[in-house]
Order: sequence, then C-alpha cells, then structure tokens
Amino acid sequence: MEKPKKIDKANQNEEIQKNFSNKKISLKFLLKMILIILLLLIIIIIGRKAFVIKDLQNKISEFTDKTNYSISVNSYYGDRLSYTEYLIKDENTYLYTTGLVNEENNHKRIIFSNKEKTNEYIQTNESKIAMLNSDTSAKIEIPNYIKTDNAKDFILLLFKAKITSVKCNGKECYEIKNIENPDLVYTENGYATVYIDKETGLIERTIDRNAKNEEKDRVTDYNYEFDNVTDEDIKEPDISEYEVK
Repeated sequence: MEKPKKIDKANQNEEIQKNFSNKKISLKFLLKMILIILLLLIIIIIGRKAFVIKDLQNKISEFTDKTNYSISVNSYYGDRLSYTEYLIKDENTYLYTTGLVNEENNHKRIIFSNKEKTNEYIQTNESKIAMLNSDTSAKIEIPNYIKTDNAKDFILLLFKAKITSVKCNGKECYEIKNIENPDLVYTENGYATVYIDKETGLIERTIDRNAKNEEKDRVTDYNYEFDNVTDEDIKEPDISEYEVK
C-alpha cells in the first residue's frame, strides 16, 4: 500500500505568500490604472471647458470695441416684466431706457447723455419728472458674464462650470451653469446659467437663481444690433412734457 505524501508546509506557505503578493501587485496596478484614467478624463473635461471659454472670449472681443450698437433686454420675474434698451452712438453719447411693467403700474426711466450733459427722465402712471444735469450714469457695455480677471478666477470657473450644447431662441448655444457673477446674480446666495451664441460669443439668455429656492428664477433675453443707431434714434425726450426738478 502506497504511503500518503507528506505536505511540505514551508513550500505551501511560500506559494500562498507568492500568490498573495501577486494579487497585491495586480490590485495596485488596477488602482493605478483607474486613477490614471480618471485623471485623463478630468484633463479632457477641463481642457474642453478651457477651449470653449477661450473661444467664446475671442469671438465676443470682436464686438466689445464697437461704439455704435443697440441692446434690448427683457427680464421675466414671476408676474413682472422689466425691459432695458441701450442705444449707443459713439463713445460719449447714449440713451438708456429701463422700465417695469405689471398689472398695477408702469415705471420708465430714461437717461440721455452726451459730452455736454446727462439728463434723467422718470415716468410713472401719475407723473413725468426730469432731472437735468444729473450725476446719474448707466453701465453701458456688451455683457460678458464669463469673463475672468485673473488665473485663479479662470481656474475656479473651469472647475465649477457645467457646459453643454443646446438651442436657445433658435440659435446654437452653449449652456453654462453655476456662474457666480455679482453683476448677474440678484441674490446674495445665488448662481446663474448663461446661454451664449456659439457663432458670436454674445450672451443670448441668462437665468439667475437663488440657491435656497426662496426666490423665483429671473429669465433675461438679449437682442443685439450693430452699426444701426442714428441721431434720430438717440434723440433726447422733449423736456416740455416733463416737470423739471
């Protein structure tokens, strides 16, 4: 009768340790590969965002030095509608009109400015008032809410922003979410989504929100025309129709 073979425990332990070490090496390699793939994906995503934003900034720069243009802005906030129109004829002459329209009352404000003077006109359902030689001014510029002033802000924008391709007002646009711009967001803890025309880099629409959902969204649409403003378009209101203050 054949005797049972003796098990070499030393060799068995060595084989187990060898297998365990191989598994550890395989697991480390797998984890390393996963990390490399994740890093590559992050680089690709951030790189795409950087390309899109830089491309849009290059395109809008063709318009920022324009001195003859008009911008119509309509904002919807709950049951309220506000509107703003900018008419710019040259570096020193502009007509700024803004108003609020709802069921209860209408409010309209006009600022006319040139090299010699700045006059302000306020119109409501009850009165029409003119304030001559006012020190009031309007911020007149092509809106650019993804512009950053330094490398730190640009990097933060790259990590925070979510960019997708959509159609807005019939145009091919980029939808860029999680914008934090003090000129855009109307609540202290708010953030915004902007829609930018792929072809021109111009803002097509903005939606600013309150992060705590305590306020309703405000939707704002923009329309631009360039090199179309005439002297007749930018004519100052008739002062005789207003009560001078």
